[in-house]
Amino acid sequence: DNGEDTNATLDVDVSSSRLDDDTAVSFVERMVSVLQAKVDDVSSTQQKPAYEHQKVLVKLTLDMNKITPLGVSKIFDLLVNDGDKNSTPHANATESEVETTSNETKTTDDDGNTTTLDNNAVMSLQVQDELDTTTNERETKSVVDPIIQMDGLDLSFNDFGGHGVHSPDLQLLCSVRRLFEKGGDVSRSNDQVPMLLVPRVLTLENCGVGAAFCRSIGRGILNSFENESNNDNREGYRPSILRVGGNQAIGDAGAVALAASFRLAVPSSYHQSGLDDNEHSTQHVMEELDISSCGVGDAGAEAFALAIAFNPGCLTRLDLSNNKITDVGAIALGRALVEANRLKVSRGDKSSVALEELVLDNNVGIGDEGCAALAGALACGAVKAMSIRSCTVRAEGASAFGKAIKSLEKKYTQTIVNEPTHFSIDISGNQFGTFLTKKKKGAAMLRDKASSHMSFISKSLQSRWKGAGSSMGLTAESDDDEESVMGGIIDEEGGDKLLLQIARCGARSFCGEILNDEESTQKQPRRAIDYPLSLTVGMRQCCLDQGALDALSASIVNMKESGVDLAIDVSMNRDVEQATVDALQGEKKENDLLQTMAENHNEALDIIRQARQRSALASQSAADRARVEMEFGRSMFDDASDYDQYDEYQ
Repeated sequence: DNGEDTNATLDVDVSSSRLDDDTAVSFVERMVSVLQAKVDDVSSTQQKPAYEHQKVLVKLTLDMNKITPLGVSKIFDLLVNDGDKNSTPHANATESEVETTSNETKTTDDDGNTTTLDNNAVMSLQVQDELDTTTNERETKSVVDPIIQMDGLDLSFNDFGGHGVHSPDLQLLCSVRRLFEKGGDVSRSNDQVPMLLVPRVLTLENCGVGAAFCRSIGRGILNSFENESNNDNREGYRPSILRVGGNQAIGDAGAVALAASFRLAVPSSYHQSGLDDNEHSTQHVMEELDISSCGVGDAGAEAFALAIAFNPGCLTRLDLSNNKITDVGAIALGRALVEANRLKVSRGDKSSVALEELVLDNNVGIGDEGCAALAGALACGAVKAMSIRSCTVRAEGASAFGKAIKSLEKKYTQTIVNEPTHFSIDISGNQFGTFLTKKKKGAAMLRDKASSHMSFISKSLQSRWKGAGSSMGLTAESDDDEESVMGGIIDEEGGDKLLLQIARCGARSFCGEILNDEESTQKQPRRAIDYPLSLTVGMRQCCLDQGALDALSASIVNMKESGVDLAIDVSMNRDVEQATVDALQGEKKENDLLQTMAENHNEALDIIRQARQRSALASQSAADRARVEMEFGRSMFDDASDYDQYDEYQ
């Protein structure tokens, strides 16, 4: 009524209903016919006030049923053809649409004719597009935003991919390729109201699909860009969000096939209409790709890195969690993001962001080296959200993210910023803290073990004690001071190896980079807005002790003085009270607690700084004493020689 755009959602959920192919296809046909009747009713009405500002979004959930490849293929064809079940595109393939090769597969069409096809050619069939029109016909049509659109289709947990009970199916591969290749035709005459049934979100989790399925999707994406001659509503022609998590058979081969399509996908209109690089760089091939738990390794990660570097903006969100990626793949992704950022800056793009969000959770092979490269991408603003939960991030990796935050602070507080920018880092589940379960039999034993590793700890506690902000830049004078500084409880049964692993606290290293005053510049005055930069950092389940929490509080206070809104999530850490969690997340009611914790950190630094100064003075006094004793010893030796000579003359 007030003229605002509103969407109505029709959520159809028939999951876990034991639907077979015939029942599922009949259900979809009936649903499409009802929607089509609604479209016809609206299009026959001269006045359409109810639909002028409203779109009906349909979400269809068919997961956990008994649908086979044949049933899925028919469902895809129904959606592509706007419910026309009489269209049989698979029987219309011609010889020119098949690539020749030596490996052959036999298939039979609806008329009983047998055709010999190559296994690899199956992935590259060129199905004739019955929706194509001539150039003159296109000029008489206008692109109308559909009022009925399939917003989501979920076919998860139906075994149709070919790596379960059922074998790979040619018709299914052709159907999924055509789904991404052409989608629905939203170009209708002005007196019609369009209906778009190609799902915007396609979810195919745990369906047994493999590399061949991904190659069909990739070929469909490439064909769609090759055949497009109109730039408008590009993402409406095919699914813009694809979720294929849990299909272990995809592996590196499937990841490489998808990545290749993202790297090479360029619309024909880009070449024909003279668009410059800046216009092309703002378009996405796909909004989101979830390829988690698919057995993807470094080769797949490097393929996506190439796609991002050569075609910045091809993806908005990439989920590679729960795979087999190591530092090698993480380094490739980090460097590619930096290169994509450089390319976008050189083009003069309004946004230098190459990827909105990158998820690499639970890739245990990613450690400090990979984090250093990823932090470099964050520091230059190439990625706005990054999640590296439950990997192998330790002190060096946490320190790299601290440096990245310091770089972002300088970038956004020393330039004119009219709109706030938000970045997010989540390194939860990486046990880089020093608080572990205590199994203490005696304080003396704990101190003996801690003393044996004082030299190792001191390597990371140098050169920063001049400033007030780096607990990791200081050492303690005694074992008692060291235990107070570290603040954690060490499991004695873990032995020396465990002590070496947790000797450095990642949270303190993180804060040490933020609070490092060696390279700090004079505080800049506030710009057009109070906080041009906001950051959220996740440190849940990181074994953080009280000393680390105090250091994080000091970092938050320091960032606020620079005009940066920093919030840190420390929930799910052992013995951390809710008030502390709220304080570090920026709750105003706990501001006094935040200030108190920051002061505790600074006081601890003062104590350790004084201890370090006393230690330095003691070392200097010892050196002076040794020098004097050496000089005194030589003079005494010389005197003794003189006396010996005197006695000899006597």
